[in-house]
Amino acid sequence: MRAISFAVSILFAASANATALSYFHTNPVDFERLKAGGMMPAHALLEQRFDSLCVMGPYQDKVREDVAARDRINAYLSDIGYTGDEGEWALVLVRSADVEALRFRSSAKLDFISPWEVQQSRIVGLPERFAPASCVDGNAAMFAKTEKDGRTYISLGTSAE
Repeated sequence: MRAISFAVSILFAASANATALSYFHTNPVDFERLKAGGMMPAHALLEQRFDSLCVMGPYQDKVREDVAARDRINAYLSDIGYTGDEGEWALVLVRSADVEALRFRSSAKLDFISPWEVQQSRIVGLPERFAPASCVDGNAAMFAKTEKDGRTYISLGTSAE
């Protein structure tokens, strides 16, 4: 009887971990509508509603910027065991009632470029009026897209108009 109870506990723990780790998305954002060299409002590309939006790059497991929801975001990321592994990035949607992470695996078809890389001119081809940022107000949130060396890069930011 102990063996059965132990097996059920292991199965339950495995199921809980699987649930926590199984939220990779293949197409939660319609980045195909965004043309290389262009930018679009985030609300036009995301079905989910949000009040603010942050992007988490590889190796980034928490928001370090001074944003209003930083503590809520970081608590959520800790609760789900988010680690920001190599080759992984996430969009974090913040709403008044909750926080949600949309996780992506980097690939040639869809990769993330950080505001730091854009500012250091390591990637070219983004619109001139695009201002990259790690966290933005939902009403101002924009996505920009560029291509380099056969890879497609997405950046979060605002319009500097």
